[in-house]
Amino acid sequence: MTTAAVSAKEVSGTFEQDAGDSRGETDPFGEDPSAPLDVTAKNGSSGKQILLAEDEEELCEIVRQVFSLRGHSIVSVNSTGQALEAMREQHFDAVVSDLLMPGGGGRAILDAALSLTDSPPVVLVTGRPDGAVMRELLEHGAAACIEKPFELMRIVAIVEDAMQ
Repeated sequence: MTTAAVSAKEVSGTFEQDAGDSRGETDPFGEDPSAPLDVTAKNGSSGKQILLAEDEEELCEIVRQVFSLRGHSIVSVNSTGQALEAMREQHFDAVVSDLLMPGGGGRAILDAALSLTDSPPVVLVTGRPDGAVMRELLEHGAAACIEKPFELMRIVAIVEDAMQ
């Protein structure tokens, strides 16, 4: 699957995506890239510490920006090892992780989060969905498993609901 080149910018409380050169390519976010998104935090949902583990750096940056615009503190990492280290060093209110990354990916991150005394909800995302694997991860303790491409505000809503 190819993805469009995407950049992001803040515009007065909205989040705009620029599809760049999209010559028949797929929007990685499942949204109309020209439509601004309302990312304004709702009813005290801001101010949480979130770990974002995603090896697709462009996607990681876009998701990080949306959560930041909503008032959350984001630690973004691009590998399983970095995510595990971050969880050892500080507390997170939620973890968002790509399922398939070198070093164990979302499974290793989920296991590590579940082993913590005050385990944060873990939301897993994957570009290679497998219904049986996703059900297994949910039964094992994942708060949600989301298929890529996903709508940006959908993942925000899922993570914020999981932190309630």
